[in-house]
Order: sequence, then structure tokens, then C-alpha cells
Amino acid sequence: MSKVGPMEDVSHIKNKSRRSTHHHFNTFLSPLRRMKSLDTDKFNELMASDFTSGFEESEVCFTKLTTRAAELLDAESCYIFLKDEKEQRLYTFLKNDEDSSDSRVTKPLDRGITSFVLSDTIGLLVEDVATSRQWSWDVDEVSDRKTKSYLAWPIWDSRGENCIGVVEFRNKRSGYGHHGNCFDEADSQIARIFAFQMGHAVVFSRQLAQLAGRTEAFNKAYEKTFDKDESIIVEKEVPKTRVTLSYKGSNSRGAYAFAPSSQVLGAKQNKLDVTARGWDYDVFLHTEEELTLHAIDIFNERGLFSRFFIQIATFKNFINEIKAGYSKETPYHSYYHGFDVMHVCYLIITRCEADTYLESFNILSLLVASLAHDLGHDGYNNSFHNTTNSELAVTYNGISVLENYSAAYLFRILRKKQSNIFSRLSNDEMTKMRARLIDMILDTDAKNHFMLMTRFKHGLEMKQLSRGLLSSMILHVSDVSNPTRPGFISRKWAYAVQNEFFRQGDKEKELGLSISPFMDRDFENLPRMQGAFIDAIVNPVFSLLAEFLPLVKENFVKPMQINRAFWNNMQNQDKIKISDILAYLEEHSNENKDSEEEHNSVMDFKKNDDVIDALLPINVNSPIPGIPADASLNNKRSRSVSLVSLRSTDSTDNLMDLEAGRQLKKIISLKSPRRTIRESSQICIPKMKKMAFIFLESGPFQMLMLIATVYA
Repeated sequence: MSKVGPMEDVSHIKNKSRRSTHHHFNTFLSPLRRMKSLDTDKFNELMASDFTSGFEESEVCFTKLTTRAAELLDAESCYIFLKDEKEQRLYTFLKNDEDSSDSRVTKPLDRGITSFVLSDTIGLLVEDVATSRQWSWDVDEVSDRKTKSYLAWPIWDSRGENCIGVVEFRNKRSGYGHHGNCFDEADSQIARIFAFQMGHAVVFSRQLAQLAGRTEAFNKAYEKTFDKDESIIVEKEVPKTRVTLSYKGSNSRGAYAFAPSSQVLGAKQNKLDVTARGWDYDVFLHTEEELTLHAIDIFNERGLFSRFFIQIATFKNFINEIKAGYSKETPYHSYYHGFDVMHVCYLIITRCEADTYLESFNILSLLVASLAHDLGHDGYNNSFHNTTNSELAVTYNGISVLENYSAAYLFRILRKKQSNIFSRLSNDEMTKMRARLIDMILDTDAKNHFMLMTRFKHGLEMKQLSRGLLSSMILHVSDVSNPTRPGFISRKWAYAVQNEFFRQGDKEKELGLSISPFMDRDFENLPRMQGAFIDAIVNPVFSLLAEFLPLVKENFVKPMQINRAFWNNMQNQDKIKISDILAYLEEHSNENKDSEEEHNSVMDFKKNDDVIDALLPINVNSPIPGIPADASLNNKRSRSVSLVSLRSTDSTDNLMDLEAGRQLKKIISLKSPRRTIRESSQICIPKMKKMAFIFLESGPFQMLMLIATVYA
């Protein structure tokens, strides 16, 4: 029994063994064996796409492959040894016939015939291993069957740079040779092709495993609540039928496990119009009590009270605590904003069919996070708190200061027994709910905007999202959804944002700090601020979400384009201040009062919600700081205001930069047929004369006239 020494001795024995191997080929191979051609049937079977597809490093896969390969070469056994770079050993998977358990067998890299093949570039064929100096009985024999004939080829990676394993065939059942049945050159060629196929399969499998590990690590790094059981497989095509996925966690509550209770709201439920919960729902037109009923109605419709055993009295206490947590001095970050974001989340869940992928647990966490995501906001952004070294900035180490404060404020509310709507959740569910709420609220930080988009885009590219990531994305887009709302609502929020910005700018000026962009009231330019916000933030994030939820494009992106056209028109007409815009809208609203023809022509387009909603009027009176309150729209004449009256007196081209503007051009033509034709002729006739003169003087026309003359 011979043994190969350390690695440094292998080269000497290897060269000697190679000469011995060539001697075996030249001496023992008969002319019949050397002339035997490659079996095409075996070759075709080996090259079939399903032979090595789906390879993975497991006992089942190894057994399946080696069994097929052994039958192909009529061998008693086949082994696949792969190189472990960390342990510096060779390993394979063998099945234990006694207890049917998986077994991972390893071999040293510096001993045995397998290591010899691993260090060579060609295969090795031995008729009798007893005569081979590379064979080591205590290392190379891996089963009870005694090996006699032996055939092996190294497995190289797809680039041919690194040897990653060895394919071995042992004991030919039928064949030729002085020492009994042994492998021939045709078998060697088949083994070589099999090793080549295995090289590609192993490399591809390891790349997939590495990519899957990176994906999981990526999700774990940015999602504290990443759970494989809550992953969403992204379909290549949007499913035509809606399928609601169930929650796979412990104590599962299906998305439609319980029906909503019809008696939740009591006698006041009749006052609520369910169909009124649409895109034009204006929170500023409703009292605090009506907003509370609106929230109760949404939770009840989704069946959340029944599924999570939430008492109505407890929920009302929770809503009252939420409203009390918002400042009444902030023009924008008030409880109106919290309820409006909840309403938009509800629209995305229902109208855009996000509930196809979300179950009740996700919907509950999403609606609660939307109500509470700006709790305690004082109207100054994170940058201001960090610059002034405020108490909040010190408490939260300057990291998502306001978002961390809002999350902490929420759990202080939930710590109270009378307002804890999660009291019936199990400990595991509450731990998951807490982590999910914190993740979603922190993702509303403006600094996390691009990172959130990167995570979501990565999930789309990998065809796999998590429900937690989808929930964070829905909350974030709802938080910045003001420019996607109908025009009369969008403008209210724009005025509120501008006034809150000026409030911070005045404070920065008072403290001697540099004034933040768009916050200096001496350089007011609302259209530019809104245009930049839409182009840089709103449009990209809604377009990205629309790739996963196609209905988002129809319900949000199109109104956003119309609002963008409005602000572009205001910028072109130098109406850059709130007072100028309000006066302009009021002025053109009054112009239309005496024109019944214009009124009727515009009212004909009421069926087009995308146009009419963007063209509704605004009253100058404003009981809420920076937010006009008169949006009742009871005056029929006031509804006739449209972008027709907002057009430039010189030309309508300023409105035509978007598709919405091109649609509005058709409406402009209906303003007054007689006046429109007269104005159009005054503009078009001089232009036509000029174009005709240029054409007559052009070279092509002169050439055409010359050809016509010669032909005549």
C-alpha cells in the first residue's frame, strides 16, 4: 500500500506517473479500443439541457447526477468531488443506506489519486489502481466496493483558470483489458464532457447562491423586519385576477378572515358616504369628529376591528391622542396632514390594488404609521434641529431626529391602556408590529428617499420584494403625494408648505443662520419650488411604484402632470407669489361670470375629472395659516375657472409642454368659437405668409421650378 507524501513531493511522482500512464495507454490499449468512436447517443444525452440544470450542492442532486453519469458510462459508481477553499479539502455528498441520512465526506488535497487529478490539466485512466502509485487505499476508497478500474477528469471553472473539483468513475462493468473490464478512450471523452458541463453548473450555482446571499444581506441591512415568509414574488406580467396573499406568520389572520361590522359606527354611520372616499376627498372641509369617523370607517371596511379585536372606544381614544400630538401652530405638519396621508394610503391599497400583495397585518401597520408618522413635528426640519443642536437632535444623535421622535411619541400613546389598540396582539406579533412601524416611519425621512428607491428598484430587478418594503414605499409616496392630488387640493398643500418654509426661514434669519433654499420670503417663488419638487422627488418615486402597481400611473401620475403644467404656466406668467396666484385665479374667475357660453363649454368637461379637478378655484380667505378654506364649491359659476382663463394673453404655447397641456388646448378652442377663430387668424395668417415667402426663396423650390421649365 503506497502513500503520496506532502504536496511538494507530488510533482515528482506526478511526472513519473504520467509516464507510467502513457505506458499503460501504449502497451495495454488494443487497436480495437483505440479505434472505437464516440457514442453519439451518450453525447446527446449528456448535452441535454436537463442533465446538469438546477444543480445544487446537496446529497439529492449529487446522487441524481452521479447515478445518471454512471449509467451512461456503464460504471459501478461515480463521484463528484469539489474543492473547499476555506477548509482546503475535497468534499462530496454520499447517502447513508442504513439511516437514510445525508453524509458529507471530505478528502485531503495533498494525498490520493483525486488530488493528483486535481493538480493536472488532463484526465487520468487507470486499468488497475493496484498498479498506480497515486492510489491510496486509506484515502481514495470511499465505499465498501473495492475499486479496480478508474477514470477521472478535473472540473475547471467556466474561464478555465481554476480547477474546482474532480469527476471520478470506478469499475467499468463491461469492456476490454488485460486486467478485466476497464474504461476506454470513448469513455474518457464522455467523462471529459461531463466534467466540462459540471464546471459550468457548479459556477452558476455558486453565483446564484452568492447573489441570493447578497440579496438577503442587503434586505437585512436595510430592513430590520426582513422575513422570508413575507416575500413577494414579482410576476413578469401583472396578474389579471386579484389574489390576496395570506399572512404566513404565527397566529395567522387572513386578509378576509372576518367581515367588517355594520354596527361599528352606530347611528352616525349613515352620515358617511362610502363613495365619497375618493381622490377629491379634502380633509380641510371636515371637522375633527368627521375625520375620526372617516378613520373608523376605513379601519372597519378593511375588517381590522374584527381581525385584531380592537375596541371602538379604544380606537377613538387613540385617534384623539394622535390629534393632540400634532401641533396647531404648524401650517403643514398638522393632524390634517396625518389624516390626508392615511387617506392616500387607503386609496393606494384599494384603488391601486396594493391589497393584492398585503395582508391585514401589513394594512393595519401601514394605516397606523400613516396617522402617526409626523407626530410632534414642530414645523422645523431635521437640518434645522441639527444646526441649532436642539434637545431632539441631542436625544436622537442627529439621526432622523423628527422621525425617531414621532415613532417614540406613537409608542408612548400605545403604552397607555385606554389607547392601546394593539393590546390583543401576541408578544411575537407586537414585536414584529413595533419593528415594522419604526421602519416605516424612519423611511419617511427625506434623507432616506433615494435609498428607499434603490431598495425598491433592486427588489423589482431581482423579482422579489418584501411586504415590509412595499409598505414603506406606499407610506413614503403618500407622504409626498400632494402634487398628485386634484388641483384645488394640491394648491392648498402647496400654500401650506410655503408658509411653513417661511416660518423656518424667519427663525433662521432671527438666529443669524444661513437661510435654507425656498425658505426666504424675500425671494418667494412657489411655482419654481413646486416644479423642482415634482421633477426631482414626486415624479420619479411614483413612476417607480407604478412599475409594480400599474394603476398608480392612471390615478396619480396623470393628475401630477396637469399640476406640473399649472405651475409651469404660473412661472411663465411671473405669478410666483401666493398672493399673485390667488389674485390671478380670482380675477379670471370673475371674468367668466358674465359669459354663459364659456361657462357651458367648460362645464361640458366635468366628466373629465383629471382636467376639472386641476382647474377648480381657490378663495382668498384663509382661516388656517396659508391654507384657503373656501372649497365648498357651491357656486356653480366658480367651478367654471379653468386653465383657459390661466393662459397667456400672447400665446397658449406655455401650457403645451406636457401631454396634459396638449389636451387642454382642445378645451381652449371651445372657449368662444367666434373669438377663437378671430384670434387664431391674427396669429396664423402672418406666420403662413412668412413661411410661404421662405419656401419660395428656398433652394429646393428654385430647383423644382428649373426642372419644370426644362421638362416643359
